Amino acid sequence: MSAIIYQSDLGVAVLMAAPECGLSILEVGQKDVPAGVPFWIVNREELPDAPQKTWELSDMPEPDGVGGTYKGEANDQD
Repeated sequence: MSAIIYQSDLGVAVLMAAPECGLSILEVGQKDVPAGVPFWIVNREELPDAPQKTWELSDMPEPDGVGGTYKGEANDQD
């Protein structure tokens, strides 16, 4: 299962989509990550075992997407 990671003001944030949400993991990132913030889609099982507050996003490849770029229906509020 995939997860989305991105840099927030509080450190590295992890976002997981509900399986029945009807959006791809890329669309969830585009919709739910703050506007303008790059994000990466990773395998959840590959997340570090260390406490999340110690994680850093150095040496990451090109981001998979940018928050705030979802092009779904205009009435979509969730």
